Amino acid sequence: MTHARRVVLTVGARRSFPAPLAQQQQRYFLITSSGTIGTLTVTESGRSVDTDYRVDDNGRGSKPAEH
Repeated sequence: MTHARRVVLTVGARRSFPAPLAQQQQRYFLITSSGTIGTLTVTESGRSVDTDYRVDDNGRGSKPAEH
């Protein structure tokens, strides 16, 4: 009986603590008539969000990254 109680307690303890959220990444493209000129990448990991926005038109454009 004591072994069965340990197994139940172990399973119960594992279910009460959720696993950390996996890192999720989404990518978007900025497209004009001349083709793709930029990207937006959003990475979510737990409670933090990172964004990387890049627009490149003839080597010029904004490239901000935020956390």
